[in-house]
Amino acid sequence: MTTQRTLLITGAAGFVGSYLLRKLVEDEPHGIDRIIATDIRDIDADLAESDRVDARYLDICDEKAVVKLFEEVRPDVAVHLAAIVTPPPGDHREMQFNVDVRGTRHVIAGCLAAGTEQFIYTSSGAAYGYHPRNRELLVEEDPVQGNEAFAYAHHKRIVEEELAVVREEHPELQQLIFRVSTVLGPSTDNQITSLFERSIVTGLRGVDSRFCIISDEDVVGALLHGVKTQQSGIFNLTGDGVLTLEEIAARMGGKYVALPEFAIRGALTGLSAAGVGPYGPEQILFLKYRPVFDNTRLKEDFGFTPQFTSEQAFERYRQGKLARDASRVVMITGAGGGLGFALAKAHATRGHRLVLVDRDADALERTYMMARAQGAQAVRVVCDVRNQAQCDRAVETAQKTFGSLDTLYNNAAIPLRGMFKDIDADQVAQVIDVNLLGAVRMTEAALPLIRQHRGRIAAISSVAGFAPLTGRTAYAASKHALHGFFDSLRTEVDGDGVSVTLACPSYIKTAMRRDAADGAAEIDVNVAAHSIVDAVESRQRQVMVGRTAQLAWWANRLAPSVFEKLMRRSVKDEFPT
Repeated sequence: MTTQRTLLITGAAGFVGSYLLRKLVEDEPHGIDRIIATDIRDIDADLAESDRVDARYLDICDEKAVVKLFEEVRPDVAVHLAAIVTPPPGDHREMQFNVDVRGTRHVIAGCLAAGTEQFIYTSSGAAYGYHPRNRELLVEEDPVQGNEAFAYAHHKRIVEEELAVVREEHPELQQLIFRVSTVLGPSTDNQITSLFERSIVTGLRGVDSRFCIISDEDVVGALLHGVKTQQSGIFNLTGDGVLTLEEIAARMGGKYVALPEFAIRGALTGLSAAGVGPYGPEQILFLKYRPVFDNTRLKEDFGFTPQFTSEQAFERYRQGKLARDASRVVMITGAGGGLGFALAKAHATRGHRLVLVDRDADALERTYMMARAQGAQAVRVVCDVRNQAQCDRAVETAQKTFGSLDTLYNNAAIPLRGMFKDIDADQVAQVIDVNLLGAVRMTEAALPLIRQHRGRIAAISSVAGFAPLTGRTAYAASKHALHGFFDSLRTEVDGDGVSVTLACPSYIKTAMRRDAADGAAEIDVNVAAHSIVDAVESRQRQVMVGRTAQLAWWANRLAPSVFEKLMRRSVKDEFPT
Protein backbone atom coordinates (compact mmCIF):
# COMPACT_ATOMS: atom_id res chain seq x y z
CA MET A 1 0.00 0.00 0.00
CA THR A 2 1.38 3.41 -0.96
CA THR A 3 1.26 6.15 1.64
CA GLN A 4 0.53 8.95 -0.81
CA ARG A 5 -2.00 8.71 -3.60
CA THR A 6 -3.79 10.77 -6.25
CA LEU A 7 -7.55 11.20 -5.94
CA LEU A 8 -9.91 12.45 -8.65
CA ILE A 9 -13.34 13.86 -7.82
CA THR A 10 -16.13 14.37 -10.34
CA GLY A 11 -18.77 16.93 -9.38
CA ALA A 12 -16.26 18.73 -7.13
CA ALA A 13 -18.20 22.01 -7.33
CA GLY A 14 -21.43 20.43 -6.11
CA PHE A 15 -23.02 20.30 -2.67
CA VAL A 16 -21.19 17.18 -1.43
CA GLY A 17 -18.19 17.53 -3.75
CA SER A 18 -17.18 20.96 -2.50
CA TYR A 19 -17.57 19.81 1.13
CA LEU A 20 -15.40 16.73 0.47
CA LEU A 21 -12.79 18.85 -1.30
CA ARG A 22 -12.65 21.29 1.61
CA LYS A 23 -12.20 18.46 4.11
CA LEU A 24 -9.37 16.95 2.05
CA VAL A 25 -7.64 20.31 1.84
CA GLU A 26 -8.19 21.61 5.37
CA ASP A 27 -8.17 18.41 7.47
CA GLU A 28 -5.84 15.43 7.52
CA PRO A 29 -4.93 14.32 3.98
CA HIS A 30 -6.12 10.67 4.43
CA GLY A 31 -3.11 9.48 2.49
CA ILE A 32 -3.96 11.68 -0.50
CA ASP A 33 -1.09 13.75 -1.86
CA ARG A 34 -2.75 15.16 -4.98
CA ILE A 35 -6.39 16.01 -5.67
CA ILE A 36 -7.80 16.39 -9.19
CA ALA A 37 -11.03 18.37 -8.72
CA THR A 38 -13.25 18.22 -11.82
CA ASP A 39 -16.58 19.75 -12.78
CA ILE A 40 -18.23 21.72 -15.58
CA ARG A 41 -18.69 24.51 -13.04
CA ASP A 42 -16.01 26.61 -11.41
CA ILE A 43 -14.32 25.06 -8.38
CA ASP A 44 -14.34 27.20 -5.23
CA ALA A 45 -11.50 29.68 -5.77
CA ASP A 46 -10.03 29.29 -2.28
CA LEU A 47 -9.85 25.52 -2.65
CA ALA A 48 -8.58 25.64 -6.23
CA GLU A 49 -5.60 27.70 -5.06
CA SER A 50 -4.39 24.95 -2.71
CA ASP A 51 -1.03 23.43 -3.65
CA ARG A 52 -2.62 19.97 -3.41
CA VAL A 53 -5.56 20.75 -5.74
CA ASP A 54 -5.47 20.60 -9.53
CA ALA A 55 -8.82 22.03 -10.70
CA ARG A 56 -9.90 20.85 -14.16
CA TYR A 57 -12.93 21.42 -16.37
CA LEU A 58 -14.45 18.04 -17.20
CA ASP A 59 -17.72 17.13 -18.88
CA ILE A 60 -18.26 13.47 -18.04
CA CYS A 61 -20.56 13.20 -21.08
CA ASP A 62 -17.42 13.49 -23.24
CA GLU A 63 -15.87 10.00 -23.12
CA LYS A 64 -12.69 10.97 -24.95
CA ALA A 65 -12.05 13.87 -22.60
CA VAL A 66 -12.69 11.69 -19.54
CA VAL A 67 -10.37 8.87 -20.64
CA LYS A 68 -7.69 11.35 -21.73
CA LEU A 69 -7.69 13.07 -18.33
CA PHE A 70 -7.57 9.76 -16.44
CA GLU A 71 -4.65 8.55 -18.55
CA GLU A 72 -2.87 11.84 -17.90
CA VAL A 73 -3.29 12.08 -14.12
CA ARG A 74 -3.50 8.33 -13.33
CA PRO A 75 -5.62 8.61 -10.16
CA ASP A 76 -5.36 5.88 -7.55
CA VAL A 77 -8.87 6.70 -6.33
CA ALA A 78 -11.86 8.09 -8.25
CA VAL A 79 -14.79 9.52 -6.25
CA HIS A 80 -17.70 9.83 -8.66
CA LEU A 81 -20.26 12.39 -7.41
CA ALA A 82 -21.40 14.09 -10.63
CA ALA A 83 -25.14 13.53 -11.19
CA ILE A 84 -28.36 15.38 -11.95
CA VAL A 85 -30.56 15.07 -8.88
CA THR A 86 -32.92 17.96 -9.68
CA PRO A 87 -33.19 18.60 -13.44
CA PRO A 88 -34.31 21.95 -14.83
CA PRO A 89 -38.00 22.26 -15.77
CA GLY A 90 -39.11 20.41 -18.88
CA ASP A 91 -38.43 17.03 -20.42
CA HIS A 92 -34.71 16.45 -19.82
CA ARG A 93 -34.72 12.64 -19.52
CA GLU A 94 -32.08 12.21 -22.22
CA MET A 95 -29.83 14.82 -20.63
CA GLN A 96 -30.16 13.09 -17.25
CA PHE A 97 -29.36 9.72 -18.83
CA ASN A 98 -26.29 11.18 -20.52
CA VAL A 99 -24.91 12.41 -17.21
CA ASP A 100 -26.09 9.77 -14.76
CA VAL A 101 -25.62 6.65 -16.87
CA ARG A 102 -23.36 7.38 -19.84
CA GLY A 103 -21.23 9.71 -17.73
CA THR A 104 -20.66 6.93 -15.20
CA ARG A 105 -19.72 4.54 -18.02
CA HIS A 106 -17.14 7.06 -19.17
CA VAL A 107 -15.67 7.43 -15.69
CA ILE A 108 -15.39 3.64 -15.39
CA ALA A 109 -13.69 3.55 -18.79
CA GLY A 110 -11.26 6.17 -17.52
CA CYS A 111 -10.55 4.15 -14.37
CA LEU A 112 -9.82 1.01 -16.38
CA ALA A 113 -7.61 2.87 -18.86
CA ALA A 114 -5.59 4.50 -16.05
CA GLY A 115 -5.32 1.46 -13.80
CA THR A 116 -7.26 3.17 -10.99
CA GLU A 117 -7.37 1.01 -7.86
CA GLN A 118 -10.57 2.21 -6.14
CA PHE A 119 -13.83 3.57 -7.55
CA ILE A 120 -16.17 5.21 -5.03
CA TYR A 121 -19.72 5.87 -6.20
CA THR A 122 -22.61 7.66 -4.49
CA SER A 123 -25.70 5.78 -5.51
CA SER A 124 -29.03 6.39 -3.76
CA GLY A 125 -31.67 4.66 -1.70
CA ALA A 126 -33.90 5.58 -4.64
CA ALA A 127 -32.21 2.72 -6.51
CA TYR A 128 -34.36 0.34 -4.42
CA GLY A 129 -37.37 2.03 -6.01
CA TYR A 130 -40.79 3.01 -4.69
CA HIS A 131 -42.61 -0.31 -4.66
CA PRO A 132 -45.23 -2.01 -2.49
CA ARG A 133 -43.05 -5.14 -2.55
CA ASN A 134 -40.18 -3.37 -0.77
CA ARG A 135 -39.46 -4.81 2.67
CA GLU A 136 -40.14 -2.70 5.76
CA LEU A 137 -36.39 -2.31 6.28
CA LEU A 138 -34.18 -2.82 3.22
CA VAL A 139 -30.71 -4.35 3.40
CA GLU A 140 -27.94 -4.36 0.82
CA GLU A 141 -28.88 -7.81 -0.53
CA ASP A 142 -32.32 -6.57 -1.55
CA PRO A 143 -32.70 -5.99 -5.30
CA VAL A 144 -32.41 -2.54 -6.83
CA GLN A 145 -35.56 -1.97 -8.85
CA GLY A 146 -35.84 1.80 -9.30
CA ASN A 147 -39.06 2.84 -11.03
CA GLU A 148 -38.85 3.95 -14.65
CA ALA A 149 -41.26 6.79 -13.83
CA PHE A 150 -38.51 8.45 -11.78
CA ALA A 151 -35.49 9.24 -13.93
CA TYR A 152 -33.08 9.53 -11.00
CA ALA A 153 -34.16 6.24 -9.38
CA HIS A 154 -34.23 4.39 -12.71
CA HIS A 155 -30.79 5.64 -13.70
CA LYS A 156 -29.29 4.66 -10.34
CA ARG A 157 -30.71 1.17 -10.87
CA ILE A 158 -29.16 0.93 -14.35
CA VAL A 159 -25.78 2.12 -13.09
CA GLU A 160 -25.75 -0.36 -10.20
CA GLU A 161 -26.66 -3.22 -12.55
CA GLU A 162 -23.83 -2.23 -14.90
CA LEU A 163 -21.36 -1.86 -12.02
CA ALA A 164 -22.18 -5.44 -10.99
CA VAL A 165 -21.04 -6.58 -14.45
CA VAL A 166 -17.86 -4.51 -14.16
CA ARG A 167 -17.08 -6.17 -10.81
CA GLU A 168 -17.24 -9.57 -12.49
CA GLU A 169 -15.15 -8.58 -15.49
CA HIS A 170 -12.65 -6.27 -13.76
CA PRO A 171 -12.13 -7.35 -10.13
CA GLU A 172 -8.91 -5.34 -10.08
CA LEU A 173 -11.01 -2.15 -9.82
CA GLN A 174 -12.29 -2.16 -6.25
CA GLN A 175 -15.77 -0.65 -6.00
CA LEU A 176 -17.17 1.14 -2.96
CA ILE A 177 -20.85 2.02 -3.41
CA PHE A 178 -22.99 4.00 -1.01
CA ARG A 179 -26.80 3.91 -1.25
CA VAL A 180 -27.43 7.32 0.25
CA SER A 181 -30.67 8.43 1.92
CA THR A 182 -32.02 12.02 1.91
CA VAL A 183 -29.03 14.30 2.51
CA LEU A 184 -29.55 17.36 4.70
CA GLY A 185 -27.15 19.98 5.99
CA PRO A 186 -27.45 23.47 7.45
CA SER A 187 -27.37 25.02 3.98
CA THR A 188 -29.46 22.47 2.06
CA ASP A 189 -32.00 24.14 -0.21
CA ASN A 190 -33.43 21.93 -2.93
CA GLN A 191 -36.53 20.18 -4.28
CA ILE A 192 -36.89 17.96 -1.21
CA THR A 193 -36.52 20.79 1.31
CA SER A 194 -39.06 22.86 -0.62
CA LEU A 195 -41.55 20.09 0.18
CA PHE A 196 -40.68 20.34 3.88
CA GLU A 197 -40.86 24.14 4.00
CA ARG A 198 -44.37 24.68 2.67
CA SER A 199 -46.89 26.24 5.03
CA ILE A 200 -49.30 23.43 4.08
CA VAL A 201 -47.69 20.02 3.57
CA THR A 202 -49.89 17.56 1.70
CA GLY A 203 -49.67 13.86 2.46
CA LEU A 204 -51.59 10.67 1.75
CA ARG A 205 -54.30 9.63 4.15
CA GLY A 206 -53.29 6.48 6.02
CA VAL A 207 -49.66 6.65 4.84
CA ASP A 208 -46.69 7.67 7.03
CA SER A 209 -44.35 8.73 4.16
CA ARG A 210 -41.18 7.98 6.13
CA PHE A 211 -37.87 9.69 5.44
CA CYS A 212 -34.52 8.28 6.51
CA ILE A 213 -31.94 11.07 6.58
CA ILE A 214 -28.16 11.41 6.53
CA SER A 215 -26.28 14.61 7.33
CA ASP A 216 -23.96 16.11 4.72
CA GLU A 217 -21.16 15.82 7.26
CA ASP A 218 -21.71 12.08 7.62
CA VAL A 219 -21.79 11.57 3.83
CA VAL A 220 -18.40 13.21 3.55
CA GLY A 221 -17.19 11.33 6.63
CA ALA A 222 -18.10 8.00 5.02
CA LEU A 223 -16.37 8.97 1.78
CA LEU A 224 -13.20 9.93 3.64
CA HIS A 225 -13.33 6.71 5.67
CA GLY A 226 -13.56 4.75 2.43
CA VAL A 227 -10.62 6.61 0.91
CA LYS A 228 -8.50 6.08 4.02
CA THR A 229 -9.30 2.39 4.52
CA GLN A 230 -9.43 1.55 0.79
CA GLN A 231 -12.42 -0.73 1.35
CA SER A 232 -14.86 -2.08 -1.20
CA GLY A 233 -18.48 -3.18 -0.96
CA ILE A 234 -22.03 -1.83 -1.02
CA PHE A 235 -23.39 -0.01 2.03
CA ASN A 236 -26.61 1.77 2.97
CA LEU A 237 -25.62 5.25 4.10
CA THR A 238 -28.22 6.72 6.45
CA GLY A 239 -28.65 7.87 10.01
CA ASP A 240 -30.53 5.79 12.55
CA GLY A 241 -34.33 6.13 12.67
CA VAL A 242 -36.87 7.89 10.45
CA LEU A 243 -39.13 10.92 10.45
CA THR A 244 -42.60 10.87 8.92
CA LEU A 245 -43.77 13.67 6.64
CA GLU A 246 -46.29 14.69 9.30
CA GLU A 247 -43.52 14.92 11.92
CA ILE A 248 -41.41 16.97 9.52
CA ALA A 249 -44.26 19.40 8.86
CA ALA A 250 -44.81 19.86 12.61
CA ARG A 251 -41.11 20.55 13.21
CA MET A 252 -41.12 23.14 10.43
CA GLY A 253 -44.21 24.85 11.83
CA GLY A 254 -46.35 23.86 8.86
CA LYS A 255 -49.81 22.35 8.69
CA TYR A 256 -50.03 18.73 7.59
CA VAL A 257 -53.07 17.83 5.50
CA ALA A 258 -53.67 14.17 4.64
CA LEU A 259 -55.84 13.72 1.56
CA PRO A 260 -57.32 10.61 -0.06
CA GLU A 261 -55.15 9.03 -2.72
CA PHE A 262 -57.75 9.57 -5.45
CA ALA A 263 -57.83 13.31 -4.74
CA ILE A 264 -54.07 13.74 -4.96
CA ARG A 265 -53.80 11.48 -7.99
CA GLY A 266 -56.51 13.42 -9.80
CA ALA A 267 -54.93 16.77 -8.97
CA LEU A 268 -51.45 15.64 -10.05
CA THR A 269 -52.79 14.13 -13.26
CA GLY A 270 -54.61 17.34 -14.14
CA LEU A 271 -51.71 19.62 -13.28
CA SER A 272 -49.28 17.45 -15.20
CA ALA A 273 -51.54 17.43 -18.27
CA ALA A 274 -51.81 21.22 -18.08
CA GLY A 275 -48.04 21.63 -17.78
CA VAL A 276 -48.26 23.11 -14.28
CA GLY A 277 -45.63 22.05 -11.77
CA PRO A 278 -42.84 19.46 -11.98
CA TYR A 279 -44.79 16.47 -10.64
CA GLY A 280 -47.16 13.93 -12.11
CA PRO A 281 -49.30 11.09 -10.69
CA GLU A 282 -46.14 9.00 -10.14
CA GLN A 283 -45.58 11.18 -7.06
CA ILE A 284 -48.12 8.94 -5.31
CA LEU A 285 -45.48 6.18 -5.34
CA PHE A 286 -42.88 8.56 -3.90
CA LEU A 287 -45.13 9.31 -0.93
CA LYS A 288 -46.66 5.86 -0.48
CA TYR A 289 -43.73 3.46 -0.81
CA ARG A 290 -40.68 5.31 0.44
CA PRO A 291 -37.68 2.96 0.81
CA VAL A 292 -36.39 2.80 4.39
CA PHE A 293 -33.13 0.97 4.82
CA ASP A 294 -30.93 -0.57 7.46
CA ASN A 295 -27.42 0.74 8.20
CA THR A 296 -26.14 -2.19 10.28
CA ARG A 297 -23.60 -3.27 7.69
CA LEU A 298 -22.31 0.33 7.42
CA LYS A 299 -21.52 0.33 11.13
CA GLU A 300 -20.38 -3.24 11.68
CA ASP A 301 -18.63 -4.21 8.43
CA PHE A 302 -17.53 -0.87 7.00
CA GLY A 303 -16.67 0.52 10.42
CA PHE A 304 -18.41 3.89 10.12
CA THR A 305 -21.13 5.10 12.48
CA PRO A 306 -22.93 8.33 11.47
CA GLN A 307 -22.65 11.12 14.03
CA PHE A 308 -26.28 12.15 13.53
CA THR A 309 -29.51 10.18 13.61
CA SER A 310 -32.20 11.05 11.07
CA GLU A 311 -33.88 13.22 13.68
CA GLN A 312 -30.64 15.00 14.62
CA ALA A 313 -29.67 15.57 10.99
CA PHE A 314 -33.06 17.10 10.33
CA GLU A 315 -32.79 19.38 13.36
CA ARG A 316 -29.35 20.51 12.19
CA TYR A 317 -30.88 21.41 8.83
CA ARG A 318 -33.83 23.19 10.52
CA GLN A 319 -31.55 25.30 12.68
CA GLY A 320 -29.49 26.16 9.62
CA LYS A 321 -32.62 27.31 7.81
CA LEU A 322 -33.58 29.53 10.74
CA ALA A 323 -30.13 31.10 10.62
CA ARG A 324 -30.39 31.59 6.86
CA ASP A 325 -33.81 33.15 7.22
CA ALA A 326 -32.50 35.60 9.78
CA SER A 327 -29.89 36.78 7.31
CA ARG A 328 -32.07 36.65 4.17
CA VAL A 329 -31.90 39.84 2.09
CA VAL A 330 -35.02 40.53 0.02
CA MET A 331 -35.45 43.28 -2.57
CA ILE A 332 -38.95 44.37 -3.58
CA THR A 333 -39.62 46.78 -6.43
CA GLY A 334 -42.85 48.74 -6.33
CA ALA A 335 -42.66 48.48 -2.54
CA GLY A 336 -44.43 51.79 -1.92
CA GLY A 337 -47.96 50.43 -1.82
CA GLY A 338 -50.46 47.72 -2.65
CA LEU A 339 -48.99 44.29 -3.13
CA GLY A 340 -45.42 45.60 -2.70
CA PHE A 341 -46.30 46.92 0.77
CA ALA A 342 -47.93 43.59 1.68
CA LEU A 343 -44.93 41.59 0.40
CA ALA A 344 -42.64 43.76 2.52
CA LYS A 345 -44.83 43.18 5.56
CA ALA A 346 -44.92 39.42 4.99
CA HIS A 347 -41.13 39.24 4.80
CA ALA A 348 -40.67 41.63 7.72
CA THR A 349 -42.73 39.34 9.96
CA ARG A 350 -40.41 36.48 8.97
CA GLY A 351 -37.36 38.41 10.13
CA HIS A 352 -35.86 39.00 6.70
CA ARG A 353 -33.78 42.06 5.84
CA LEU A 354 -35.43 44.29 3.25
CA VAL A 355 -34.30 46.46 0.36
CA LEU A 356 -37.38 48.53 -0.50
CA VAL A 357 -37.49 50.10 -3.97
CA ASP A 358 -40.00 52.55 -5.43
CA ARG A 359 -39.98 55.78 -7.40
CA ASP A 360 -42.48 57.40 -4.98
CA ALA A 361 -40.38 58.59 -2.02
CA ASP A 362 -43.36 59.32 0.24
CA ALA A 363 -44.98 55.94 -0.35
CA LEU A 364 -41.62 54.26 0.11
CA GLU A 365 -41.18 55.97 3.48
CA ARG A 366 -44.47 54.52 4.71
CA THR A 367 -43.38 51.00 3.80
CA TYR A 368 -40.00 51.57 5.42
CA MET A 369 -41.57 52.74 8.68
CA MET A 370 -43.90 49.71 8.68
CA ALA A 371 -40.98 47.32 8.20
CA ARG A 372 -39.03 48.96 11.02
CA ALA A 373 -42.07 48.76 13.27
CA GLN A 374 -42.16 45.02 12.57
CA GLY A 375 -38.58 44.80 13.84
CA ALA A 376 -37.03 44.18 10.42
CA GLN A 377 -33.78 45.69 9.19
CA ALA A 378 -34.55 47.68 6.07
CA VAL A 379 -33.13 50.21 3.64
CA ARG A 380 -35.13 52.28 1.15
CA VAL A 381 -33.97 53.24 -2.33
CA VAL A 382 -35.83 55.71 -4.52
CA CYS A 383 -35.51 54.15 -7.94
CA ASP A 384 -37.29 54.28 -11.29
CA VAL A 385 -37.00 50.86 -12.93
CA ARG A 386 -37.02 52.56 -16.33
CA ASN A 387 -33.46 53.71 -15.57
CA GLN A 388 -30.71 51.06 -15.63
CA ALA A 389 -28.27 53.21 -13.64
CA GLN A 390 -30.82 53.57 -10.85
CA CYS A 391 -31.44 49.80 -10.84
CA ASP A 392 -27.69 49.22 -10.57
CA ARG A 393 -27.52 51.69 -7.68
CA ALA A 394 -30.32 49.87 -5.84
CA VAL A 395 -28.42 46.58 -6.02
CA GLU A 396 -25.18 48.30 -4.95
CA THR A 397 -27.05 49.70 -1.95
CA ALA A 398 -28.21 46.20 -1.01
CA GLN A 399 -24.66 44.88 -1.17
CA LYS A 400 -23.15 47.79 0.76
CA THR A 401 -25.84 47.69 3.44
CA PHE A 402 -26.30 43.96 3.96
CA GLY A 403 -23.45 42.34 2.06
CA SER A 404 -25.68 40.15 -0.09
CA LEU A 405 -28.95 39.78 -1.97
CA ASP A 406 -30.90 36.51 -1.85
CA THR A 407 -34.35 37.24 -3.24
CA LEU A 408 -35.69 39.69 -5.83
CA TYR A 409 -39.35 40.51 -6.34
CA ASN A 410 -40.03 42.21 -9.66
CA ASN A 411 -43.29 43.78 -8.56
CA ALA A 412 -43.22 47.32 -10.01
CA ALA A 413 -45.95 47.76 -12.62
CA ILE A 414 -48.38 50.27 -14.05
CA PRO A 415 -51.90 49.57 -15.41
CA LEU A 416 -53.51 50.69 -18.64
CA ARG A 417 -57.16 50.01 -19.34
CA GLY A 418 -58.78 50.78 -22.66
CA MET A 419 -59.69 49.22 -25.97
CA PHE A 420 -56.81 49.25 -28.40
CA LYS A 421 -58.69 51.54 -30.79
CA ASP A 422 -58.66 54.17 -28.02
CA ILE A 423 -54.94 54.00 -27.11
CA ASP A 424 -51.74 54.33 -29.11
CA ALA A 425 -48.42 52.58 -29.49
CA ASP A 426 -46.62 55.06 -27.23
CA GLN A 427 -48.92 54.15 -24.35
CA VAL A 428 -48.29 50.46 -24.99
CA ALA A 429 -44.55 51.13 -24.98
CA GLN A 430 -44.78 52.95 -21.62
CA VAL A 431 -46.49 49.98 -20.00
CA ILE A 432 -43.97 47.53 -21.45
CA ASP A 433 -41.09 49.79 -20.37
CA VAL A 434 -42.14 49.50 -16.72
CA ASN A 435 -43.82 46.12 -16.46
CA LEU A 436 -41.43 44.09 -18.63
CA LEU A 437 -38.22 46.02 -19.20
CA GLY A 438 -38.20 47.35 -15.64
CA ALA A 439 -38.11 43.75 -14.42
CA VAL A 440 -35.44 42.91 -16.98
CA ARG A 441 -33.27 45.84 -15.88
CA MET A 442 -33.48 45.03 -12.18
CA THR A 443 -32.87 41.34 -12.83
CA GLU A 444 -29.81 42.22 -14.92
CA ALA A 445 -28.44 44.27 -12.04
CA ALA A 446 -29.25 41.72 -9.33
CA LEU A 447 -28.49 38.41 -11.06
CA PRO A 448 -24.75 38.19 -10.20
CA LEU A 449 -25.54 38.46 -6.48
CA ILE A 450 -28.56 36.16 -6.76
CA ARG A 451 -26.39 33.57 -8.50
CA GLN A 452 -23.71 33.90 -5.86
CA HIS A 453 -26.21 33.11 -3.11
CA ARG A 454 -28.23 30.47 -5.04
CA GLY A 455 -31.21 32.71 -4.50
CA ARG A 456 -34.71 33.32 -5.75
CA ILE A 457 -36.25 35.56 -8.40
CA ALA A 458 -39.97 36.32 -8.43
CA ALA A 459 -41.92 38.04 -11.18
CA ILE A 460 -45.36 39.33 -10.23
CA SER A 461 -47.62 38.64 -13.16
CA SER A 462 -51.41 38.23 -13.21
CA VAL A 463 -54.20 36.50 -15.09
CA ALA A 464 -53.12 38.80 -17.94
CA GLY A 465 -49.88 36.86 -18.13
CA PHE A 466 -51.47 33.72 -19.54
CA ALA A 467 -54.96 34.67 -20.73
CA PRO A 468 -56.47 37.33 -23.02
CA LEU A 469 -58.08 40.27 -21.19
CA THR A 470 -60.40 42.50 -23.18
CA GLY A 471 -59.58 46.19 -22.78
CA ARG A 472 -56.07 45.54 -21.45
CA THR A 473 -54.03 44.77 -24.53
CA ALA A 474 -50.97 46.72 -23.36
CA TYR A 475 -51.01 45.29 -19.85
CA ALA A 476 -51.58 41.75 -21.13
CA ALA A 477 -48.75 42.15 -23.65
CA SER A 478 -46.34 43.20 -20.89
CA LYS A 479 -47.35 40.30 -18.65
CA HIS A 480 -47.31 37.69 -21.42
CA ALA A 481 -43.80 38.83 -22.28
CA LEU A 482 -42.88 38.64 -18.60
CA HIS A 483 -43.76 34.93 -18.67
CA GLY A 484 -41.70 34.36 -21.79
CA PHE A 485 -38.67 36.10 -20.33
CA PHE A 486 -38.70 34.52 -16.88
CA ASP A 487 -39.69 31.03 -18.03
CA SER A 488 -36.72 31.15 -20.39
CA LEU A 489 -34.41 32.65 -17.78
CA ARG A 490 -35.27 29.77 -15.46
CA THR A 491 -33.71 27.31 -17.89
CA GLU A 492 -30.50 29.34 -17.84
CA VAL A 493 -30.06 29.77 -14.08
CA ASP A 494 -31.50 26.56 -12.64
CA GLY A 495 -28.09 24.90 -12.83
CA ASP A 496 -26.73 27.64 -10.57
CA GLY A 497 -29.27 26.84 -7.88
CA VAL A 498 -31.40 29.90 -8.70
CA SER A 499 -35.17 29.49 -8.76
CA VAL A 500 -37.65 31.60 -10.73
CA THR A 501 -41.27 31.92 -9.60
CA LEU A 502 -44.06 33.47 -11.64
CA ALA A 503 -46.89 34.63 -9.39
CA CYS A 504 -50.29 35.17 -11.00
CA PRO A 505 -52.75 36.77 -8.58
CA SER A 506 -56.34 37.48 -9.52
CA TYR A 507 -58.06 40.72 -8.59
CA ILE A 508 -56.55 42.13 -5.39
CA LYS A 509 -57.78 44.97 -3.19
CA THR A 510 -55.11 47.58 -3.99
CA ALA A 511 -54.94 51.17 -5.13
CA MET A 512 -53.72 49.95 -8.51
CA ARG A 513 -57.01 48.12 -9.03
CA ARG A 514 -58.95 51.32 -8.30
CA ASP A 515 -56.72 53.27 -10.66
CA ALA A 516 -57.43 50.71 -13.35
CA ALA A 517 -61.20 51.10 -12.76
CA ASP A 518 -61.72 47.36 -12.28
CA GLY A 519 -64.75 45.81 -10.74
CA ALA A 520 -65.01 44.08 -7.40
CA ALA A 521 -61.76 42.78 -5.99
CA GLU A 522 -61.53 39.16 -5.03
CA ILE A 523 -58.77 38.55 -2.48
CA ASP A 524 -57.22 40.48 0.35
CA VAL A 525 -53.78 41.83 -0.50
CA ASN A 526 -52.17 40.36 2.63
CA VAL A 527 -53.56 36.91 1.88
CA ALA A 528 -52.20 37.18 -1.64
CA ALA A 529 -48.80 38.35 -0.38
CA HIS A 530 -48.38 35.41 2.00
CA SER A 531 -49.39 32.95 -0.73
CA ILE A 532 -46.79 34.43 -3.05
CA VAL A 533 -44.06 34.47 -0.38
CA ASP A 534 -44.75 30.81 0.46
CA ALA A 535 -44.44 29.91 -3.23
CA VAL A 536 -41.19 31.85 -3.65
CA GLU A 537 -39.69 30.44 -0.44
CA SER A 538 -40.48 26.87 -1.54
CA ARG A 539 -39.12 27.63 -5.04
CA GLN A 540 -42.33 26.87 -6.93
CA ARG A 541 -42.22 27.57 -10.65
CA GLN A 542 -45.65 29.19 -10.81
CA VAL A 543 -48.44 30.00 -8.41
CA MET A 544 -52.05 30.94 -9.14
CA VAL A 545 -53.30 33.19 -6.34
CA GLY A 546 -57.04 33.37 -5.86
CA ARG A 547 -59.97 31.44 -7.23
CA THR A 548 -60.38 33.60 -10.32
CA ALA A 549 -56.77 33.02 -11.37
CA GLN A 550 -57.11 29.27 -10.88
CA LEU A 551 -60.36 29.08 -12.85
CA ALA A 552 -59.02 31.35 -15.59
CA TRP A 553 -55.94 29.14 -15.99
CA TRP A 554 -58.01 26.03 -16.55
CA ALA A 555 -60.70 27.70 -18.65
CA ASN A 556 -58.19 29.30 -20.99
CA ARG A 557 -56.31 26.04 -21.49
CA LEU A 558 -59.29 23.73 -21.83
CA ALA A 559 -61.79 25.96 -23.66
CA PRO A 560 -60.08 29.13 -24.93
CA SER A 561 -62.94 30.22 -27.21
CA VAL A 562 -65.41 29.94 -24.34
CA PHE A 563 -63.07 31.90 -22.08
CA GLU A 564 -62.79 34.67 -24.67
CA LYS A 565 -66.58 34.95 -24.92
CA LEU A 566 -66.86 35.16 -21.14
CA MET A 567 -64.17 37.82 -21.07
CA ARG A 568 -65.94 39.95 -23.69
CA ARG A 569 -69.23 39.56 -21.85
CA SER A 570 -67.68 40.61 -18.53
CA VAL A 571 -66.62 44.01 -19.90
CA LYS A 572 -69.48 44.74 -22.32
CA ASP A 573 -70.92 47.48 -20.08
CA GLU A 574 -67.56 49.22 -19.70
CA PHE A 575 -66.51 48.80 -23.34
CA PRO A 576 -69.73 48.73 -25.42
CA THR A 577 -69.23 47.75 -29.05
